[in-house]
Amino acid sequence: MLLQTLSQPFINRLLAYAKEYNNTPVVVVPLGQEQGPFARKRIQEFRKIGGWVVLENCHLYSSWMGELDEIIEETELIPYMEKDRLSPEFRLWLTSESDPCIPITILQKSVKCVYNPVTGVKATMLKAYREIVNSKESLEEYVSHKKMGDWNKLFMGLTFFHAILLERKRRGSVGLNGICEFTDMDFELSKRTLYKLLEESTTFPFEALKKATLDYYGVHVFDERDKKYLRLLLDKFYLSLIHICRCRRYAVCRSRW
Repeated sequence: MLLQTLSQPFINRLLAYAKEYNNTPVVVVPLGQEQGPFARKRIQEFRKIGGWVVLENCHLYSSWMGELDEIIEETELIPYMEKDRLSPEFRLWLTSESDPCIPITILQKSVKCVYNPVTGVKATMLKAYREIVNSKESLEEYVSHKKMGDWNKLFMGLTFFHAILLERKRRGSVGLNGICEFTDMDFELSKRTLYKLLEESTTFPFEALKKATLDYYGVHVFDERDKKYLRLLLDKFYLSLIHICRCRRYAVCRSRW
């Protein structure tokens, strides 16, 4: 069981781990209303063929936790009844916030992992680069970009922008006026968009990159002053300064941050 906050999705890291671990098949089921029968069907299917079933956000479907407890107990009894029906490669992963709706029996039977996000701008930026270096596929994709110079600098700017927002969110009302649940998924989507737009565009896609990034992060912002701050921060740390450096053919930019 992975205990996490909603602002720190762990699914991408789990999928990457599954790919490295013998390319294990994985199915992710976001739990919510009417998802119980589908989740049960997937568990029963993967128990036979092998693979991982990930039930995401268990705390959002509290009414189904009793049935999930029964499914886990039923799975435990299979080796004593019909050994052929349970694959040794089967794993059931649960992600949830710490919530009283999770039955104590599930917690007792689970191997519990708690994800604590890093704090600080420097640590957040280093984490983004470590994730690329630690994954062979991500590293090959990073270094093979057609416009390596632009991509390298813009990725650094995006990482800086993301780290500042997470740090401000952590400081609550001191950092931002409203509650803004920025996540690693916002960064991942922005990174994918940056990579694709930069590779496909014949000109520097300044406005397209700005709009796409604001769309991903802006869905969490409801205060008008926070929205204005988001646009100013993006201009300063993500696009404008780096665009100026590019126009100067990457001469050392002496602007003060």
